[in-house]
Amino acid sequence: MKPSMTVSSKGRIADVNQEELTKIGPKIDDVLSICLASFDSLRDMAFKFQYEQAAEKAAYQSCETKPDPMTQLMHVLQRMVDLTLGTARTVYDQTLLEWRRRKCEREADSPTLQLSSSQSMSSAEVLRNSSVEDFTEGSLAWIERGSHLSLLSLEVLSSVLLAHHYLRKDLQKYMLDFNALDYLEKVFSMERDHELCYFPEGFKTECMRLIANLTHNNVDVNAAIAERDTLLFNILSATKIDEENPGMVEWAEFAIRNICESSAAARDKIRKLAPQGVTDESRTILAGRCGYSFSSSGKVQLHTQKPRLN
Repeated sequence: MKPSMTVSSKGRIADVNQEELTKIGPKIDDVLSICLASFDSLRDMAFKFQYEQAAEKAAYQSCETKPDPMTQLMHVLQRMVDLTLGTARTVYDQTLLEWRRRKCEREADSPTLQLSSSQSMSSAEVLRNSSVEDFTEGSLAWIERGSHLSLLSLEVLSSVLLAHHYLRKDLQKYMLDFNALDYLEKVFSMERDHELCYFPEGFKTECMRLIANLTHNNVDVNAAIAERDTLLFNILSATKIDEENPGMVEWAEFAIRNICESSAAARDKIRKLAPQGVTDESRTILAGRCGYSFSSSGKVQLHTQKPRLN
């Protein structure tokens, strides 16, 4: 169910963050263009956005509704959330189905499925590739479209929360009611192969940036995260360096700080965590270089190993 469009009466339109609005505009245009060129539910969401924008504008112009700048801004930002969060969800669901199908057919390593993480495509290139005849589910053009849309959508969602500081709490609640945490939990729980095949470098960094912005000075969001053991664990796990997602560590640290500042339940859960061991990746890195052990307080202790004498 779609959350109600509650609007904060505080703030002045003059205090809007012009820098963030400047970033949002072109990205929303790109999302709309790519979605409108699609032949699935993405196009329906783009039509819905355009219809609602036009309907509200017509109501203002006909004097049926007295335009309040802050209310108008809030409605536009909420429609942007509807479009981009809906788009991100749809792309994730589509790629999950395709990835599972490929996995069942043992084609996960097919060259047509792999997306180069270093590849950076413009919206114009994505649109051009979307118009070719071989644009079918699972094709490279289809993967490129979803990859680009996912990153654009997450960037817009983070910028929306920074558009006006007086509207931030209302927008955080709007995303919370719109089940943004469900989507983020799925993203951080997906298998590595799914991520590398269908999503671009830095995608999870943008997801963690969104979490950091969602949790900023918001008790309700942080309480909701504290109740989600899987998502909370994923946020804590994101503090390790990930070559596919540069910068994610810093955003994860911001998110953890935000959560702990306003959620006693989260602080208690984190305090009770105990180390279960080291990951296979860490074990491989440490092999032959140094040993490790855990102190009584749970901290990892590294022990330098002396080189063997021949």
